[in-house]
Amino acid sequence: MEAIEINNKMNFFNFSKSEFKISEKFLLEKDWEGKEGFAQEDDLRPAELRFHLGRLNFLRLVVIICFFILGWRVFSLQILAGESYTKEAENNRIRTLSLAAPRGVIYDQKGDLLVRNVPNFEVAFVPADLPPIPERGELIKDLAGLLGKNPAEIESAFNASDPHSYEPKILVNNLGREQALILDTKLFSLPGISLLSSPVREYLGGELVSHIVGYTGRISPEEYATQKEQGYFLTDYIGKQGVEYFYESLLKGKNGREIAEVNSRGQIDKIVGQENPEAGRSLQLSLDLDLEKKIEEEVKTMLAQTKTEKAAVVAMDPESGRILALVSLPFYDNNLFAKGISEEKFDEFNRDPNQPLFDRAISGEYPPGSTIKPLIAVAGLEEKVITPNKTISCPGSLIYQGWGGTIWNFPDWKAHGTVDVKRAIAESCDVFFYIVGGGKEDIGIQGLGIDRIKAWAEKFGLNNTLGVDLPGEAAGLIPDIAWKEKVKGEDWYIGDTYHTSIGQGDILVTPLQLTNYIATIANGGILYKPKIGYKIIDEIAKTETEIPPEIIRKDFISSQTIETVRQGMRQTVTSGSARLLNSLPVAVAGKTGTAQFGAEKATHAWFTCFAPYDHPKIALTVLVEGGGDGEKVAAPIAKNVLEWYFNKK
Repeated sequence: MEAIEINNKMNFFNFSKSEFKISEKFLLEKDWEGKEGFAQEDDLRPAELRFHLGRLNFLRLVVIICFFILGWRVFSLQILAGESYTKEAENNRIRTLSLAAPRGVIYDQKGDLLVRNVPNFEVAFVPADLPPIPERGELIKDLAGLLGKNPAEIESAFNASDPHSYEPKILVNNLGREQALILDTKLFSLPGISLLSSPVREYLGGELVSHIVGYTGRISPEEYATQKEQGYFLTDYIGKQGVEYFYESLLKGKNGREIAEVNSRGQIDKIVGQENPEAGRSLQLSLDLDLEKKIEEEVKTMLAQTKTEKAAVVAMDPESGRILALVSLPFYDNNLFAKGISEEKFDEFNRDPNQPLFDRAISGEYPPGSTIKPLIAVAGLEEKVITPNKTISCPGSLIYQGWGGTIWNFPDWKAHGTVDVKRAIAESCDVFFYIVGGGKEDIGIQGLGIDRIKAWAEKFGLNNTLGVDLPGEAAGLIPDIAWKEKVKGEDWYIGDTYHTSIGQGDILVTPLQLTNYIATIANGGILYKPKIGYKIIDEIAKTETEIPPEIIRKDFISSQTIETVRQGMRQTVTSGSARLLNSLPVAVAGKTGTAQFGAEKATHAWFTCFAPYDHPKIALTVLVEGGGDGEKVAAPIAKNVLEWYFNKK
């Protein structure tokens, strides 16, 4: 057996292959002295042996740990992160490019184009394909010269993007055709830059229908986050307002895709696969554009006389709920939004006190004034508070004595004498409706009370959205005891019920709601969901699919009640506050309204009606904000519009 050298001064053992292995048992043997193979002068104590053995084991452990770390790193890179790195490597070679689907166009009721697509070019860049930041100077300089842009703007756009992103970013919108042709010939020398053909909308209906049609705009990062699963790209346009927004999924179609091989500069070498886009379907509206134009003409004439600037008009087919006209003044030019509105112009719109972007017809909430009285009459008759022949004396005001002897006076606009419900509607008698709504003990009428008023208002679609196929519809408000306590921290008084019964106080409706409830009375008691969409058109298959009318509620009013209230509205025209319309070529039924608002007691002018009386084809509501008397301001607009409409028909 060869000798084993043990050096006490060294920190490790040096063994040759021929040297024997010292077993752990041998090293730990206490009585080891004199064992064969060990020299006495080189005695090594057991503690020292343990120390050196520990160092050896430590080194072994370090080696094992290193191999484990190395193995884990290889595993994580190849297995766990392999897919990510593979995808990134593939992105360096293979790209998925968007093929935008042609967007469906929009027609009016007669089939005339309201919206079409026009060619448009845009410059985009892929951040990951741009040269490194220190090497971008030449690219930025060339682009600035070709596009006529400030180099600092281009550099800022590059630097603001994620350098690892393969999502295209728009650098320039609305590039002129000549510029686009020149740029196209230079793309080979512009790494990371591409030219996109992105058709944009042209709105042919003008400002008049801007609130109806709305507009499209570049998809925002927030919209993209929720819509990318639907096949959207960051370069896409998306509906932002009006029917462009509501019918987005129908108009948009389905984007196609191109699979392309690109070179190191991000430029396409060849197309290796393609999925063709599917064109969006077109939309025909129930909108009568000629009627819309006539309403605009008459409203603007009246606004010039009243020196006011805000109004809303709604026209509807009572037999289907289809919207025939929807006018909200002032208008705005939705073509300004189609190619990207400037911040300055957008701020100008928002600062305008007349709020041209606000759709008053469906979003404006106003006290309805006396136009609410037919609804109160229906509720009173259905709840047996009054009968068709019940009469009430109107001396010109209602006197109410409260607790502690306090006397409250609720005025009327004149002393009407003895009236029944039909005459009360025709002459707009406040006292009659104070009593129907709030009651009067000394004549034995309990009154509806606010809870039943609210319940009937909701049956007619008030105090809630109707579900019109346009965004931004408001719900209005029918106040009650709980609402007042919560919002105002006050008790409900009988005076609140009286005011609500004549359309004053805190009650609010939209012009759309008011028109829809009047249309329900006109058609015999069917509450329709209002719709502006009429037909869906597949331009490729040459097919049309009608969007059917939708009933919200029916059979909730007796025919006797409906007929009584209709007769009262007819008397409004024949002998009441809207006699101006009695000269029309068709019989009209209507209701005027003058609603106070604000601290200075200014008034909104209302008129709502339907015609012909026997077989209604149109329900029409006119509102002039701050216009004054409904009889003098709103009714003349309706008269001229209806005269034109039925002479035209």
